[in-house]
Amino acid sequence: MTSNLPLVSIHLISYNQVAYIRAALDSILNQDYPNIEIIASDDGSTDGTDEIILEVAREHPGKIVPLVEGINLRYHG
Repeated sequence: MTSNLPLVSIHLISYNQVAYIRAALDSILNQDYPNIEIIASDDGSTDGTDEIILEVAREHPGKIVPLVEGINLRYHG
């Protein structure tokens, strides 16, 4: 059924949001629209935000595209 629905891509960006990132991802995953992908990117967090993104991506294979390997662009751009 979901294959007939258009895919909606949601880009979630983060930097040092360890206290909120899981809730943000869970909120998106709990939406009524079933055919989504979440592109969760992290800008070089130092507080473990990237680890949570990877953990949730493993829990929901095929739903989350983690983009977490990088350095903070503001300070190294």
